[in-house]
Formats: sequence, structure tokens, C-alpha cells
Amino acid sequence: MNESSGRGVEAGAIGRPLPRKEDLRLLIGAGQFSDDFNLKGQAYAAMVRSPHPHARILRVDSTRSRAMAGVVGVYSGADCAADGIGPIPHNPLPSTREDMKLTGPGGGRIFEGPHWLLPTDKARHVGEAVAMVVAETRDEALDAAEALDVEYEELPWVIHSERALEKGAPRAWNEAPGNVIVDTHFGDREATDRAFAEAGHVVKMKFHIARCTAVAIEPRAALASYDAGTGRYTLYAGGGGAVRYKKDLASLLGIEPRNLRVVCRDVGGNFGSKNRVYVEYGLALWASRKLGRPVKFTASRSEAFLSDYQGRDLVTEVELALRTDGPRLCDQLTRRGRTSAEQAAGGEDPEAGKEGALAAEPVAEAAGGEDERGEHQVVAVDDPLQLPVRRVQVAHQRRQGHVDDRGVEADEQRRHAEGHEDGRVAA
Repeated sequence: MNESSGRGVEAGAIGRPLPRKEDLRLLIGAGQFSDDFNLKGQAYAAMVRSPHPHARILRVDSTRSRAMAGVVGVYSGADCAADGIGPIPHNPLPSTREDMKLTGPGGGRIFEGPHWLLPTDKARHVGEAVAMVVAETRDEALDAAEALDVEYEELPWVIHSERALEKGAPRAWNEAPGNVIVDTHFGDREATDRAFAEAGHVVKMKFHIARCTAVAIEPRAALASYDAGTGRYTLYAGGGGAVRYKKDLASLLGIEPRNLRVVCRDVGGNFGSKNRVYVEYGLALWASRKLGRPVKFTASRSEAFLSDYQGRDLVTEVELALRTDGPRLCDQLTRRGRTSAEQAAGGEDPEAGKEGALAAEPVAEAAGGEDERGEHQVVAVDDPLQLPVRRVQVAHQRRQGHVDDRGVEADEQRRHAEGHEDGRVAA
């Protein structure tokens, strides 16, 4: 209130509800979600996914699938390798100045498993894509995918992070002996052990936080096209960052970023699961160039549940050291948790708070000025849901509408007016 005038004075947005601008467009069905985009002459992609948590791929026989009605292409990891398609580049390690600096076992380099679009050696989780079929219609692509013959050699697997640490446990990655990816120590171990030895009381508890995934209203989808005249690709895929998609996809395709345009419009749920590139996005772009026509992929609900990036699944053991008169001496916490194959390969953890962060957040507040200590371990194992496994050990002292090809053309015309301003288009 302005005392001199006696009249109310607006003080910006603080304390006032902000008017929403997007509701009318969405309520009348004019949204632009990934599956709403279509282009003339587009083909449809379907993925063949591993039914095994851990299995060597012996043979991919596409004879039956190629002979089926409407099929225009069948591709395996060998085809991607022959064309020089690279892995999805990830930066899974915390890298800010405030982050704990992690190392591999013995203080060495941390192994980051390559995240190939289609593997050539083995499947490392149930639902991992091992082949792609492209056909004139989605139903024809799905039928041909079911007919594809993949011969597997099933390999041993474990489903719990603690079993992954046992001697002789199956390895998800040969490059990660003992399934330990990260093994880092912080602080003063002796001081922590001494504090617990001198404690009047020690309280212990063990918790299990289950595996989760985003379960977005809109399953992931992508529409890709290639212009042979200009040598430029275009991808329509809703997500958490068009610029990041552009950079990562250009890298795996082996092209300059200026030759790829990424459009992210409305997103029907993200929660971190769509902040990173998925294999289907790269595969659709690659296939659009090979076939000379647009290629579209839309995941089913169960398919997304199996293969979306996942988070949590933590086993947490907490110990609290107390003096006899009550004040606490020391906190000690151990965390073990599975993560998806893509995360161990450097993918997105919806719960990490940072891009693909492997380390947990600080787990205890300091109760005083004494030294603190901690250790982190990250583990890879086979998992019938998704694998490998993450284990983090820390001991801390004291501390729907529809858009057809006309809609795409209209989007092209307004992309400079809208996309560069709102950050949803990387041209």
C-alpha cells in the first residue's frame, strides 16, 4: 500500500498468481508433442528387444522379416558398426568445483561403458534394443520385428547390488573387475573408526528405496528426416534440451553439429528421463539417410517402462554414533544401488540432480568441526530389469493434437521467431 496516496501499488509478480499462457492451446488439442509430428512418405521403426538380462548375441537372422509385407529395412549392431556409427557420448561424472572427485578402483580412471545404438557383443538388460525393423506402417514394422530371429547365449546374472560384490559374481562389463566402477575414499578413516569405538550408543538401520522410472504420460517418440540436397538432418523429439541432443547426436553420426537440427516442442512428462538422447533417436536419423525418407518411432507404454532411463534402487545402511549423554559423535552411511546399463555407460539418472551423476549427494550434515570421511563405490552387475548396478558407499564423520506435414512446414517457417527464443530448437 502506498501510504502517501492511499492506493494499492502493484509490486511485480511476488505474491500474485501468474497468468498461464499455454492452457488454451493444449485444451483445444493444438499441442505439438513428439508423436504428433508427421512427414509425407514417412516409414515406421520398431525395435527388437532382448528378453534376457544378460546374453551374448550369436546371430541375427533377418531373412523372414525382410520378406514380410511393407518391410523396407532391417538393421543390427553389425550394420551400425559397418557405417561407423559411434556410441552415445555421455559425461556421467560430477564435474563442478563443489562435487566430490571420484576415481576408479586403486585411484585409477573410471570405466565408462560405451552406449552403442545397437550392441554387437551382448545384451546387458531386459529390453535392450538389439535390432531395428523399418516398414511402411507401424503394424507391419511390429509384425516383422516379432518375426526376427535372434540367437542368444544366455549368460549368468544377478539381481541385487550386494550379490554383485560377491567373489565370482557375473560381470556386466569385462573392463570392470569385481563389478566395481568407482572406488573413492574421502576423509579420515581412523578418526571415524575411533569415534564409533568410543561411542556410548550406536544406532543402526537399513533401508531399501525401490527402482523407479518416470512413467511419463507421453512415451518417447521421434521423427527423423534427411535432406540429401543439403546434407542436413532434422529430428523432432520432445525432451530436456535440444542443444544437448544436437551435440550428442552429431557426435555419434560423425557429422558437424550445423548439419543437424533438433526440435523439442511440448513434452508430455520428463522428470529427468528425457534429458538424454535415446538409441532410437540416433537410429531414426541414421535410417532416414539410408532409406532416403523420414523415419518415425513411437514407443509403446510397456516398451518405455522397460527401456526408459531409471533411477534410485538404493540399499542404505545408516549408523549413528552417540555419546552416553546424548550428542552425536559421528554419522556413517553405506549406500548400494542398481542403475541402468545406460547410466553405467554414462546415461541419465533421473534422481541424480546432475547429468548422469554417479555419486550420491552428501549424506550427512557435520555435527561439529572434526574431520569427515567418506567412500564411494559404483558397481556394475546383470539385472533382469536393467543393469548394471550402482553401489555408492559413504562413511561420513560428523557430518494430443495432430501435426501433419503442413504443420511441420509451418513449424519451419516460425522456428526462427520462436525456437531460438525459447530454447526448444537447436538449428
